[in-house]
Amino acid sequence: MENTEKVRRDGNKPIRIATFNIQHCLDYTRRPATGAEAIDVLKFADVIRSMRLDFCGLNEVYDGVFSKALRQPQRLAKGAGLRWSLFARAIRLPDMWYGNALLSACPVVRHSAKKIALLPEERAEEGYYEQRVLLCADLLVGERELTVLVCHIGLTPPEQEKAVRLICQAIDNATHPVVLMGDFNFTPDSPYYGVLASRLTDTASLLPPDELLSFPSDRPGVKIDYIFVGKGVHAVSAHIPPVVCSDHRPYVAEITFD
Repeated sequence: MENTEKVRRDGNKPIRIATFNIQHCLDYTRRPATGAEAIDVLKFADVIRSMRLDFCGLNEVYDGVFSKALRQPQRLAKGAGLRWSLFARAIRLPDMWYGNALLSACPVVRHSAKKIALLPEERAEEGYYEQRVLLCADLLVGERELTVLVCHIGLTPPEQEKAVRLICQAIDNATHPVVLMGDFNFTPDSPYYGVLASRLTDTASLLPPDELLSFPSDRPGVKIDYIFVGKGVHAVSAHIPPVVCSDHRPYVAEITFD
């Protein structure tokens, strides 16, 4: 996809971004009280809108094939006031796809999706497995392009090793400054974190001490959501709002071009 339309923005204004595992817009606040699962796209759109973002990477998103009601990327973008939406398919469900999304106020110049799949013999003997996907997009931010990678990494070491290898290839092949974001399902003591941190800068160094953790949202105990930036991009702030909507809290950062 090629799009040369430009959005005017103040060149001195930081680019405000976020990553958010939305658990297919399942309202986490209703489950403890009733046990019911309630999908509330408008509630999530309101949360995203309130963060005043230039773009946002999302995990665990539904995109309906037969039902407009299930087309979460488009509905979330419209509700959040973000013009562009992308979706990368990971898993085919009976009447929809499940994967990653990117919502953006900045034009999309080009985009692609890279499957992260393991053959049966490559998978861990124990542990949950599902196919994953890496969403790759080049956005036009003012007069410059930015490569955005949205990932949701698996739970087992074989999945994590393959995902990180694919992500590193995408980073190394990028011709524009890189932002990597998503739910990585590993903590900073993981060797795979070290591989990524050797190429990119973790914006978590800017988080307040009481905002390092994002999961679970009602009582955060681990750091598994990340926003990394590469050469040519500088992070100026980071913030994890105390929002209990999904089972993850959103993670917000502000960046500028060097």
